[in-house]
Amino acid sequence: MNRWTLIVPAALAACLPAAAALAEGGREAFERWYVVEMQGRRVGWMREAQNASEPRGTITTSAELRITIARGGDRVALSLATESVETRDGRPVSMRSEQDFGGLITTTWVFPAEPGGPVRQTVTGSGRTTDSEQPWPAGEFLMPAAARRRIGERLAAGDPVIETRTLDPLSGLAPVTTTATVIRRAPAEALGRTVPGVEWRTTTSALPGAESTEFVDERGMTIRSTMQLGGVALTITLADEALAKAPADPPELLVSTLVKPDGHITNPRTLVHARFRLSMTEGDLPDLPSEGMQIFKRQSPRAGEVIIDMPRPRPLEAPPTPEQRARWLAATAAADAKDPEILALAQRATKDADADPLGRARAVRRAVFDHLSRKSLSVGFASASEAVRTREGDCTEHAVLLVAALRAAGIPARAVSGLVYVERFGDGPGQTNVFGYHMWAQALIEDRGKWTWRDLDAALDRARDADATHLALGYSSLADDEILNSMVTLATVIGRLKIDVLPID
Repeated sequence: MNRWTLIVPAALAACLPAAAALAEGGREAFERWYVVEMQGRRVGWMREAQNASEPRGTITTSAELRITIARGGDRVALSLATESVETRDGRPVSMRSEQDFGGLITTTWVFPAEPGGPVRQTVTGSGRTTDSEQPWPAGEFLMPAAARRRIGERLAAGDPVIETRTLDPLSGLAPVTTTATVIRRAPAEALGRTVPGVEWRTTTSALPGAESTEFVDERGMTIRSTMQLGGVALTITLADEALAKAPADPPELLVSTLVKPDGHITNPRTLVHARFRLSMTEGDLPDLPSEGMQIFKRQSPRAGEVIIDMPRPRPLEAPPTPEQRARWLAATAAADAKDPEILALAQRATKDADADPLGRARAVRRAVFDHLSRKSLSVGFASASEAVRTREGDCTEHAVLLVAALRAAGIPARAVSGLVYVERFGDGPGQTNVFGYHMWAQALIEDRGKWTWRDLDAALDRARDADATHLALGYSSLADDEILNSMVTLATVIGRLKIDVLPID
């Protein structure tokens, strides 16, 4: 019941384009290593490299990130890897991303010889491969090596603000805009020596609202970068390989992210009506969803009221379009609705279920609750295909398997990231009567011509769909190009959120 498993690498991934794009201007071949820290403690390492191929006339840029997250007494290893290939004049040739959060998902893109044509995408995960054609990225963009050259030129010219729009494999075919604003020019420490440097602030469209402070050398090579992720500081520091790969000593993140509300909630699992005030201790509160059983009313830049009314979910303003239905029924690497094991689970669940869509959706939810018999925090973010076979996981595995099984039953579904109230999470201080970051599912149900999102949680309670302590912060279709991007929107909330329990009108 914790989203740090995805949010931390997602936030680091959002930082990495800045560190990658704002790098060694003018050099085509290099390798460098970084120590990755959270709260001043080592959690892993990052490696970046760039190589030129003379026979092919291409430049290959690669990055690898390996970190360990500590949560609830368990350690979870997570990794990301990317590769971009471009011609010397910056035309994209191919990209690849690998994400291993409990199961390896690999996505590759091969670009056509003529810009503007369809891009061939291949996604492999859980032993299955899906090929498709995707549209050429919108607008102008630079590949990583071309972005490095641009940054080096602009830095040498003394530009106070440098902006790039770069194609990065972790964001798929959606270009990422990175803006660096120079603060001052001053010496910086790099691998035990002092070099001329620049301090600047960077922002990225991949993580709206977050800001990094970076020290770079005079060529733009990142020496140190720090981002405040909610109440947690994330830092990458230039190092040699041996230092970067020293053993990790990660801080405990699960308990530290629990939110203690100002009031106690009695019988939370049976609650169907509730009101809460959510506010930020620092920074602005992002816009929260107003769909399904949740209504969000903004009160100020830092605060808003959330009303939960389970018996009367808000209907969609218009019926879903064919494109929307296709996205919410799609088989993806994370939620493969065409997996034979998932199809079998959905068929067993609905065999004797009520004929109406909500009755069938509820039967699938109960089946997923029963099927994942080993409730565990030791899994990172397994795909639905892995979860259906291992029968193990926490809220993320319950959510992705439920989304996949609902889709296998022909019911449009999506994943929800947010918070839920629990009376007891553990025996330590601050672990009772708290909100914890959580994931569940929503099914799109038609009832007498009206379409509504119905919340379905397969992790907490077999007897009930959900309850009014489920506070939605964001949604994801679990599309292959969306999982990380949908999680980074939560990053600025963690560690800064305050919840007040309000009386029911």
